[in-house]
Amino acid sequence: MRNQQSIMTNISELKRDGIGSPIQLRIIRNGNMTCIGTKPGFSGDAIQILGQHTSKAYIESVFNVSDCYTVSEYNCPELDKHQKVLESDLYIDVRLSSVIKPLSDTMTIPTTWFCFASKSQLAELGEHPPYFLDLIEMLSKIRDCTKHDGQPYVLLIPTDSIGNEIPINIWKECITNPAKFNCSLLAPSPAITIVAVTN
Repeated sequence: MRNQQSIMTNISELKRDGIGSPIQLRIIRNGNMTCIGTKPGFSGDAIQILGQHTSKAYIESVFNVSDCYTVSEYNCPELDKHQKVLESDLYIDVRLSSVIKPLSDTMTIPTTWFCFASKSQLAELGEHPPYFLDLIEMLSKIRDCTKHDGQPYVLLIPTDSIGNEIPINIWKECITNPAKFNCSLLAPSPAITIVAVTN
């Protein structure tokens, strides 16, 4: 009979290979699922969850974005360059044999997580960075625009502390879903609006 394992809430404790202890986490992005646990000081630490082959559809059906879970019977292999969307080289490999239990929402696990980068860091990483990066800047301009084929998009131009501009286009369902982007909530000039942009 296996000894009762302690519950982890700190993703940074995860080690390569082997069966990990039960871990509490929150799903914050779908696709290549991103989850967060806690670090000391209650800041988030992120890692991907992947299900391979027959497990992929299963884990996508079980996990809901924003919800918390306790996961056990998993391991943590290394990612290859085609799977990696975060800075971490490890991922949580969830299989049909893994145990996934819903967890009541808790303030212990943050609801957001970012990997902020400056304009110079973006330039250093090139056109195709090895993982997703996030940006936080002061919003200097915003425009409603239209593509040649008539599709609308929103152009945001954030500016950093030394005046560098980074134009960002927001497309399709992001501009029609107020839960993702609500232009009416942006403070009008001369107020200062700070935007955090992910992925």
